[in-house]
Amino acid sequence: GGGRGGFPCELSGDLFVPFHGSWNRSPPTGYKVVRIPFRGGMPAGQPVDFLMHSGSSAQWPNGFRPVDVAFDVRGRMFVSSAVTGEILLVSFTD
Repeated sequence: GGGRGGFPCELSGDLFVPFHGSWNRSPPTGYKVVRIPFRGGMPAGQPVDFLMHSGSSAQWPNGFRPVDVAFDVRGRMFVSSAVTGEILLVSFTD
């Protein structure tokens, strides 16, 4: 990681993809961020759910819908929501 709260080195170079969520499916799908492992600049595994609502529905109760992922210089992830205007901070502890 790049510093306090940064992601572990083993996740460096991986792709993180926000899934905004479906509005016209039953049951709803998406509403999460997945991680795709990369090695040597190439995909090295299947997508893995990384950030999602832990309840029985894919939808977050407050309406959170991931739309973008960014990292700061310390290696912490920020996930923005198109609906609620929130920005989630995802960081790791030692």
